[in-house]
Amino acid sequence: MKSLKFQILSGLLLLSLGVLFQSCETGDVSPQQIAFGKEYFPYSIGSYWIYRVDTTTYTPNGDVYSGGYFRKDRISDTLPDQEGSKVFRVEIYKTLDTTKDWEIDSVWSFRVDGDKILYTENNKPIVKLKFPLQNGNRWDGNAFNTEADSSGIFWFSVANMGKPFIQPDSSRVQETLTVLQKVDDNSINKSNFYEVYGKNIGLVFWEKTFLIYESAASTEIAAGASRKCALIRYGKE
Repeated sequence: MKSLKFQILSGLLLLSLGVLFQSCETGDVSPQQIAFGKEYFPYSIGSYWIYRVDTTTYTPNGDVYSGGYFRKDRISDTLPDQEGSKVFRVEIYKTLDTTKDWEIDSVWSFRVDGDKILYTENNKPIVKLKFPLQNGNRWDGNAFNTEADSSGIFWFSVANMGKPFIQPDSSRVQETLTVLQKVDDNSINKSNFYEVYGKNIGLVFWEKTFLIYESAASTEIAAGASRKCALIRYGKE
């Protein structure tokens, strides 16, 4: 006859397994799992990131224009939203010369909404990151705007987590992850939208490229634009 202690331990084991299987079936995530990867998006009031932005524009008449400027993102304040959570105010500054004064360009915001970072850029909410961050994880980055993708074709996804990234100036960011936002290259056009986040740093690089080809049989560019943004300095003021 089994002892009472053995029966109790067996019952507890079965109960634990039942909770585990139920969690897997419903998609629930433990707090420990939700926190995984948040070191790729550190934030606090006064934190700033300075980037070099390089732009290229292709016009239908064959002209190509290249340019560049510097951009500074700074978390300046927090405000409560209607749901009672904190909204972080992000001031976007621009300049052509970092030795000169910065001019404010726009104000964005973000909030940590449970298991996701909901970022609002030019009044457009985007799910930048969804925790836990693991290679292959996917989510609808436009779930809260008019570009929501029920088909899942252009969902955001995580790649290269933990791998180094080489910046355009050849500097190396040791531990990063890449969020692929829209990557598509076909006979008509090319889209290459992605962001790279550094561990304990935040956003270190992003590219937004959209090109239209002359024809299905040609790789000549008929029109389009490309913008690449690389981190050159970050800190706290």
